[in-house]
Amino acid sequence: MRSIPGLTLTTYYAVGAAGGATTPNAPPVRGLTYAVKDNRNPPNPPQLIADPRHPGTPPGAMVDRNNAVTYVAEIVERHLKTIRKILGIEDDDAALVPIPSSAVVYATIRTARWPARKLALALQRVGLGMCRTLVVNKAPVSGKTSGGTQRTAEEILDNLRNVAPTPTDRPIILVDDTVTTGASVVAMDTVLGRPDKIQVFAVGLTDSIAVDDAFRRRRFSVDYDDDAQPLVPVVVR
Repeated sequence: MRSIPGLTLTTYYAVGAAGGATTPNAPPVRGLTYAVKDNRNPPNPPQLIADPRHPGTPPGAMVDRNNAVTYVAEIVERHLKTIRKILGIEDDDAALVPIPSSAVVYATIRTARWPARKLALALQRVGLGMCRTLVVNKAPVSGKTSGGTQRTAEEILDNLRNVAPTPTDRPIILVDDTVTTGASVVAMDTVLGRPDKIQVFAVGLTDSIAVDDAFRRRRFSVDYDDDAQPLVPVVVR
């Protein structure tokens, strides 16, 4: 049994999710998540985000797809020592490995919409680790916002290819915008060779159960039986 620990800065509730109606700050977290994902056409207009952990005084800022990742990175930078301690990388130069978006193939690494890589580069700039592009898709697939369905871990894994070796001298931190089913995490863990030290960092953990504040860090894990077929992820909240 594999258990991959993770950390998110927020809790994300889709529109209509029951828990979102009673969770403080659920709407601004949804807006921030949409801006980080940058998958809406036309894009959402700027929205006031006032995460109290942000270093701005006051912390409120108008956020859209152009500055959302920077906004997140600034929160991380302000709490960098604590976040590195939570992830267990106080003294390590971690590899920040972005999970590829649906359109990312080798030829489009620098041109396709890839919010996880954009986030990893921003986190690199504030000192969380070094962005390492290790995995892309073999072929583009339809994203959920384009009418596609949620893919299984096997379907994701079958379409992944390594473009660089997995580092063995440092911890691996998978970077993504949100974690929902954990299928992408399981597929990435498998294609990377199931490294000894691997974790996940994401902006939001998708949930339907109310929490005390959507603007709050959350620990979780993605568990799965690595000997089982099919691979079935379980997100432990």
